[in-house]
Amino acid sequence: MLNLIERTEENEIQNKSEINTNYRGRFEVNTVKSMWKLKEEYKLYHIFVWLENQIDMDMFIKLSFSGIMVEGFCNNYTETMGSFFGKPIVHIASIIYREDVLLVCFEDRKKEKLREKFSEKKDLLLSYDELFEICDQIKYGKVVVLYDSVKEAQRVVKKLQEYNANLVGTCALGNGNDTQILSEKSFALEEVLARENQYNIVLASSKGYYEKSILDLPNMNIDIFVPSEDIFYSSFLVITIGYLGLYLNKALRKGKKIILYGTESYFTNAWMNFLHTLGVNLDKLVDNCENMQNMVYSVYELAYENPKDTYIIINKEVNKWSEACELIESLGFSDFNEMYTGLYAVSYRHLPYITDISLGYVTSELLKNTECEGFRIYGEVGEEKYKIVTLGGSTTTSEAFRVPCWPELLFKKLIEEGHEIVIYNGGVDGYTAADELHKLIRDVSCIKPDLVISFSGINNRRRSVYPYVSSHLINVFEEICHDGLCKGLKNEVMSTAQIWIQQEQMMREISENVYNAKFICFVQPVYISKEKLLPWERLQFVNVDGNREFSLKFRKEVSELAKQFAWMVDMQDFFDEYPDVFFDSMHVYEKGNQMIADEIYNYIKEGL
Repeated sequence: MLNLIERTEENEIQNKSEINTNYRGRFEVNTVKSMWKLKEEYKLYHIFVWLENQIDMDMFIKLSFSGIMVEGFCNNYTETMGSFFGKPIVHIASIIYREDVLLVCFEDRKKEKLREKFSEKKDLLLSYDELFEICDQIKYGKVVVLYDSVKEAQRVVKKLQEYNANLVGTCALGNGNDTQILSEKSFALEEVLARENQYNIVLASSKGYYEKSILDLPNMNIDIFVPSEDIFYSSFLVITIGYLGLYLNKALRKGKKIILYGTESYFTNAWMNFLHTLGVNLDKLVDNCENMQNMVYSVYELAYENPKDTYIIINKEVNKWSEACELIESLGFSDFNEMYTGLYAVSYRHLPYITDISLGYVTSELLKNTECEGFRIYGEVGEEKYKIVTLGGSTTTSEAFRVPCWPELLFKKLIEEGHEIVIYNGGVDGYTAADELHKLIRDVSCIKPDLVISFSGINNRRRSVYPYVSSHLINVFEEICHDGLCKGLKNEVMSTAQIWIQQEQMMREISENVYNAKFICFVQPVYISKEKLLPWERLQFVNVDGNREFSLKFRKEVSELAKQFAWMVDMQDFFDEYPDVFFDSMHVYEKGNQMIADEIYNYIKEGL
C-alpha cells in the first residue's frame, strides 16, 4: 500500500500558494543561466512577440525562462487565434504605433520586412538577440570557462574577450587540457569548485545535451552560465521547446492540474522561475523521494490523479528522463505531449550514436543485433520466411520515438493475416535517400530480401550541395582533411526532387536486378507541405517559412514525377485531413503509424 499523506482542501490551497510564491532559492541545486540579460533601455517597454510559427513559440518560451515578461502577441492574420498563455493575440495594426511597445521577431527576414513597412517605427522592431546585453555577473566578475571541447572553448573565450570580460582561466572537463586555449591560466576542476563563490562559471560545450557535460559536478547551488541568449544553448532542443509551449498552453486552456516531476536537475529553479513569470499555478511537486520541507511528494501519488485532468512536466536530468517517462506511463499517463512533456524531447528515445565509416552515423542499439547488425528484426529469421527490408529515416526507424514504428505495426498485421514473414527495419533517424542507397548496397545483400520498401522524401526536401554524401560524414572528414577533400557530385543542375527520384530509381534497379527483390517506394506524408494552413496549423507545424517553401516545392514536383513510376506510391497528402495524428510536422503518434502500416499492407499483400 502507498503511504499517502492525507490533506484537506484548505491545506492543498495553502500548499499550492506557497509553491508559487516561495519558488526563489527553494532548491539548493546547480542552476543553468544565460550570461545575457534584457537591455536596460527596454525594461520599461511592453514587449509583444510576433507569433506565426513554431520558432516564434520557441522565442516566447525562451524569454519566459529568462524571466522576461511578455505582454502579448501579434501577427497579420485576419482569423483570430484568441490568446496564448492567457495573453492576447492581436493584429499588428493595433499596437505598432504605441510608443510604449517593443515588437520582437525571431527571424531577421520578418523583422526587415516589417521595418520596411513601418519605417517610422523601425527602432522598436527588434530581433531576438537585439534584446540582450551581457549580464552584470559576467561583465564585472571573474570568469572561468568550463569546457568539454577545445574548439567550443576557443569560441566562447573569443566572445568573452569581445566584451572585455575578466577571464581568469579555463578548466577542462574530463580528460581535456588547455594547450590550445587562449588563456593565461588553467584550473583543475577541484580548484574551481573549492573557490566557486569567487568565480562565475561559463560553460563551453559541444554536446547536443550540454547538461551531460556538467552532471558529474556536485550539487553546490552553483550558477552555470551559458554563452547564448537562452538557457537551452543547443539546437537539439528547439523542436522540443515550441511544442512544450503549445501543449502546456493547451493543458492550461482545459484547466488541467500542472505538476512538476523532479527537483534535482539543473533546470529546477529555471522551471520555477518560468512558471512564476507566466503566472501559472503549480499544483504539486513530486519526485522519487519525498521532501516534505520543500513540499515535494512521492511520484506514486500520481497514480491517484486523473490523467485526463493532469499535465506533468518532467524535470529530470538528461540521463534519467527515459526512466522517468516509463514510470509515469506506468502510472497511466500514456500520451506524451497530451499528458506530459519536458525540456528534453520526451517523445524521443535519443539513444547513443556511433560513427559509421560510410554512412556517417548509426544508432548504437541497431549494432547490438548479432543476427544482422544495423537492422531491427521483427519475427524469427528463417530461409523459408518472406523477407522484407524497410529503409528510411526517423519516420521509419524503431529507435527514435516512444511510439511503435510502422514496420513493427506492419509486421503485427501480416502475422495476424497468417503470413510467414520477417521484417528487417534499417531505418535510421536523419537518413536521406542517399543514405538508404548506400545502406542498401552495403548491408542488404546478405539478407536476400524478397521485398525492399523505401519510406522516404522528408529528409530530402532541403537542397543538398553534395546529395550523395552524408552531411555528418562531410563534417568528420573536414576535421581530418580540412581543404584536401573531394565530395563527389555537386548538385548544381538537378532539382532536389529530381535528385531524390534518381536515388530511388537506383535503389529499385539494385533491388530488382541484383537482389532479385521487388521494390516499392512510398513518398511519405508531411503536414507542413499542405497547400493551405490555418493559423494554429502554422503555429504547430511550420518551423521557419523557408522550410515550408522547400516543402511545397518538393511536394508539387514529386507529385508530378511519381506518376511516371508504377513502383512509386505518392502518400504526401495521406494525412492532409488528419492533423491530430502528428506531434510535429512529419512524425506521427501510434494512430498515424497504424494508418501508414495499413496502407502499405494494402499495396503489398497481393505480392506476398
